[in-house]
Amino acid sequence: MFSRPQVSIIIPVYNMQDELPKCLESVVCQTFTDYEVLVINDGSTDNTTQIIQNFKEQHPHFMCLTQPNQGVAAARNAGLLRAEGTYVCFLDGDDFLEPHFLQRMVSAAQKTGAEVCLCPRPVYEMPTGKIITEKFACPPVMVGAEKAAAFESFQAVMSVCGKLVRREWLQKNNICFPLQAVAEDILPSVQMLAHAPKAAFVADTASYYCVGGKNALSSRVQGKFTALFTAFMQAQKCLVSAGLYAACARGFENVRLTCLLSHISAFGLTAEEWQLAVENRAELLAVPLGLLRGRAAVLKVQFFLLKLCLRCGVSYPRVWAKIARLKKSACGKRV
Repeated sequence: MFSRPQVSIIIPVYNMQDELPKCLESVVCQTFTDYEVLVINDGSTDNTTQIIQNFKEQHPHFMCLTQPNQGVAAARNAGLLRAEGTYVCFLDGDDFLEPHFLQRMVSAAQKTGAEVCLCPRPVYEMPTGKIITEKFACPPVMVGAEKAAAFESFQAVMSVCGKLVRREWLQKNNICFPLQAVAEDILPSVQMLAHAPKAAFVADTASYYCVGGKNALSSRVQGKFTALFTAFMQAQKCLVSAGLYAACARGFENVRLTCLLSHISAFGLTAEEWQLAVENRAELLAVPLGLLRGRAAVLKVQFFLLKLCLRCGVSYPRVWAKIARLKKSACGKRV
């Protein structure tokens, strides 16, 4: 008799021969074993294919789906179509899981009846091995406005990794990944948190987010600002439609503004990107300053300056770049 696995683990990979073994080993070492692994090989051209094949030969619950390179969103959607588990979880090919991840997440889902479970997602710096833990606290079970606590976490808002989701509920709500090269996590992640009748937080396990690997995406990917801007706008509308924006706005807007303003400050904007911000200034600026109380001073200064520039028709990237040059010059003179 065919028995469906409890969990389908979906892992999109592209040219990850250096990072993938650690990722797959963290799955093999799980204390919970009722799972299937769907590795979606998104047109890899290095030794990634052989690594997947080696694991597949040793572990029969590993499956490899091969497709021409279409991007991580298409790869995850392909995995969702093939998944058969009661629950699904997403893992990037350069990340890894704590050994008790599945056991504790599945246990929490079963005990609470939550459609979505989330856990801490510490940053693991390669190759130093330094671990940076995001500090936030959530109730063990969250309904309605209680889910505001989850929106205080950058990783909870911006990534589907570190979450366990009931598959039938996910399909019923038509939650999938928009076909874009970057920022494809934001909308589905917010949809999962906003629309789940009940969410659970599992504090005693972790899904590690690795940075600094050879295959990490550059922060200055072409079109990244537009993708981020659009994804956050869609996510904001999702919270409004779910009746949760007022409760979750403080955390959500901190994540949104920090990401957008940091990107602008680091890389500037093209003329087309600045025009996008200008055309959507009403939505972009509809953030009461009180929501940023207690946040980093630089974020509040950047947001105030952005408001001033948009209202006066002045280019924010140019003004911020000039401020950065003046600050650098002043520091040089003091030395």
